Amino acid sequence: AWFGLHDVYVPDAVFDRDNRVEAEKVVDIVFQHMRTRPVDESIGVVAMSRRQADLITQIIENKRLDERDLDERFSEGRNEPFFVKNLENVQGDERDHMILSVGYGPDRLGRVYNRFGPINQIGGERRLNVAITRAKLRLTVVHSMQPTDVTSSSQGARLLRRFLEFVANPSTAIDGEAVVDAGADYESPFEEMVGRALTERGHRVVRQIGVAGYRIDLGIMAEEGSGIDLGIECDGKTYHSSPAARDRDWLRQQVLEGLGWTIHRVWSTSWVRNPQAEIEDIERALEEARARKAIPFTSADQREDGREAQKSDFQEPAGPVTNKVSMKNSPAFEEYVEASLKGIRRGSFNRLREAILEVVEVEGPVHYDVVAKRIFDHYRIAGRNAQFRELIATTLRTAVSSRSIRMQDEFLWRRRWQLTRKPRIPGSGSKRRKIEHISVVELKAATLMTVREMFGGSEEEVIRQTARNLGYRRSGRRITHRLSEVFAKMLSDGSLAESFGSVVESRK
Repeated sequence: AWFGLHDVYVPDAVFDRDNRVEAEKVVDIVFQHMRTRPVDESIGVVAMSRRQADLITQIIENKRLDERDLDERFSEGRNEPFFVKNLENVQGDERDHMILSVGYGPDRLGRVYNRFGPINQIGGERRLNVAITRAKLRLTVVHSMQPTDVTSSSQGARLLRRFLEFVANPSTAIDGEAVVDAGADYESPFEEMVGRALTERGHRVVRQIGVAGYRIDLGIMAEEGSGIDLGIECDGKTYHSSPAARDRDWLRQQVLEGLGWTIHRVWSTSWVRNPQAEIEDIERALEEARARKAIPFTSADQREDGREAQKSDFQEPAGPVTNKVSMKNSPAFEEYVEASLKGIRRGSFNRLREAILEVVEVEGPVHYDVVAKRIFDHYRIAGRNAQFRELIATTLRTAVSSRSIRMQDEFLWRRRWQLTRKPRIPGSGSKRRKIEHISVVELKAATLMTVREMFGGSEEEVIRQTARNLGYRRSGRRITHRLSEVFAKMLSDGSLAESFGSVVESRK
C-alpha cells in the first residue's frame, strides 16, 4: 500500500559531512511523487542535519532546471507548499507525504561515528519524535546505516536506534511486555473515579502502564499478580476536543491489541449517566480477557534487559510529543532559592526594611504574603500580630514609593529588574509554592518552556505538563484554573498559536 511507513535503505551511500547518494535518492522520491501522485497531495522533506538539508535543496534546484514542467508542483503559492527543512526547524509543519533523510551513515571505510548533531543533544529525542510525526498519510525513511550502527548512549540516539528497528520490522521492534510505574498518579479526576471504583470491588489496579512508549490509563492485574489482564482507557474531554489525540489513541489501541492486549474504553459521558453499568461492562470485558493469557510486566525502575524503562523508547508515530520533561536538566528552569535572613539582626526594627529588600532580591518576583511570612518567621512573631503586619505593610509602601521595589498584582521585585525571570522549580530544601504565589510572568515563562520542550500539544496536555514541571504531582482545580487563565492570555497576546490542532510557540 502507498500509505503508512516505508523503509528505503541506501547501502552504497557514504557520509562525509553530508550524504550525497542518500540525498539523490531523496530527490528521486520527491520527483516521483510530483509526477505520479495527485496534484493536491502535499510533500515535504526533513533532514537530520542542516548540511544534508542544504544539499537536498541544491540537488532539487539543479534538477528543476531540466524538468520545468513540474514548476507548478513546487510553487510556494500552494495551500501546503513543498519544503526541505532540517530537524531543528520543523515544528507545526505537516504534509501528506513526509520524507525523513537520516543522512548520517558509514564513511568510506565503513565506520559510523555516532555524531548525530542535535539528536545527541538534550531534547534530541523530542526533536526526532516531532520529525517522524509530521506525515498525515505516508512517511518514507531514507537511511544508509543500520540500527546496530547506533551505539551512542544519548537519549536521542537510543530513540533513533529504536525507530530504525521499528521502520525495518515493526512486528519485532515492539515487545509486548508492560512496564508499570508504581509512582504514577491519576491523570484526571475521571480516571481516579474509575480506578477507585474498581479497587473497591477488590481488583488490583495499576496506573499509566507503558509498552514501548505506548501508555494505557489503567490496568487490572491478574489475580495471581503475574501480569495485566485488562487495559482500560478513560476517554474524556481531551479525546473529544483533539482530533490528533483521537488518532493517537486509536493507533495505540491497534498496536497493543496486536501485541495481545485486551483494551476496554470507558467514556466519561456514559460514566456520569450510569457508572454501575460501566463497571459491569468492565467486569464482562475482564472475564473475557482472563480466558486469554495475561500480559507480563516489570517495574518501571528496572527492566530485565537492563534498559531504562520508557525513557528512550520510540514514541507512538502520531500527534505531538507528551512525554514528561525533566526540567531540572533544562537551562530554561532554575531552582527556587529561599532568602536567608540569618545575617540581619532581629532585635532592631530599623533592620526591617533591610530584611524585606533581601527577600525581594533573592525571591522576586515574590508574592506579598510570602514576604510577610519570611519576616514573621525571622522575627519569631506570630502571624496574627496585626501591629507587626501593619508595620511590614508600611515599610513596603515606603520602599515602593522610593522606587527601591516594584509591585504589581501583589508581586514584588527589585526596581532594576525587568519581568523576565526564568520559571523556578523547588530546589533542595524549598517547599512547593502555592500556585497563587507564582507570578503570571513566571507562569507564562513556564508554559512557554513546556510548549518548546513538548514541541506543542493540546491545551489540557500543556497545562498538565506545566504543572508537573513546576513541581505539582497533581493538577487540581486551583492549579488548572490559574494555568488555564495564563494559557488564554498567551493565546490572546500571541505568545502561543494554534497549528494543525496543536498549540505551539508563536513564530512572530
